[in-house]
Amino acid sequence: MPFDIRGKVRQVNITGAPYALIKARGDGNCLFHSAGHLLERAVLLLPAHNSHATFRAHVVGYVDQHAKDTSALASSCATDWASRATRRGRSPPRRPGRFDQRVAYLRRAGTWGDEACITAIENLYNVEALVHDSTGSLTNAFGLRHYTPHHGPATKLRLCAQFVGSAPYHYDLYLPNGTYDAARDGPDQTLAPVVDEAPKPKPEAPPPSDPQGPRHVAPREPPEEEWPYFMDPRGLKPYGPPIVHRQFPYTAAWLDAKGSPAPGQEGPPGVAGRPRATSASARRPRWWRSG
Repeated sequence: MPFDIRGKVRQVNITGAPYALIKARGDGNCLFHSAGHLLERAVLLLPAHNSHATFRAHVVGYVDQHAKDTSALASSCATDWASRATRRGRSPPRRPGRFDQRVAYLRRAGTWGDEACITAIENLYNVEALVHDSTGSLTNAFGLRHYTPHHGPATKLRLCAQFVGSAPYHYDLYLPNGTYDAARDGPDQTLAPVVDEAPKPKPEAPPPSDPQGPRHVAPREPPEEEWPYFMDPRGLKPYGPPIVHRQFPYTAAWLDAKGSPAPGQEGPPGVAGRPRATSASARRPRWWRSG
């Protein structure tokens, strides 16, 4: 298939007749995939335009030639491009340079087509483009048409637009359900896939019975509820005397004591035989620094 069409995804009633909703690839070229496939089925597409890239170049070239005149295409361009600019908080493209920028954007592959491209397709191939939504309706909740055709020839191109708010972001296509061909239009995805049933496992044999009969096991008593670690009363008990540094047995209370010790009073533990200091500053070691 020259255009990337993914097959039938739904059946929708349009004007009392069943139609097949055919999915197009969502790669930014969906409008040209959908419209190009419809034109190819109607034998209206030239062989040179049988891909989305060449078909886009042909359509956008027509937009470039007629976007600035007083035709319906220019009106469609002004209306569609102004609404896009308004939704983005920008001013409508009134200068010719803005139209040139938009045309340059449309020429790039992977960019979304707009109403100007649909109007150009109508004029180039003398068809009427009917834009429905996924329920088959031509109008929105306010009764306004999703797209207003500019003429009504016999050949109809039925497109399906997916919307975000009021802005279309993806295009699929509709075909009469009787003309749907899986070889041309892709597989029918509405059919439930056939799943091969896996062989059922054999039921396991029951365990052999105990010759001594059923055994009665006394139920275990529930374990005592343990305290959380930080609330365990046992953690509040000291494990032994406080650990002190063996090299410095002094204490702050002893170093800060005023006056000399009484006659016969021994110094702190571990300093026996050392001469006693006569003043508080002399008693302090060199490393002691008062704050």
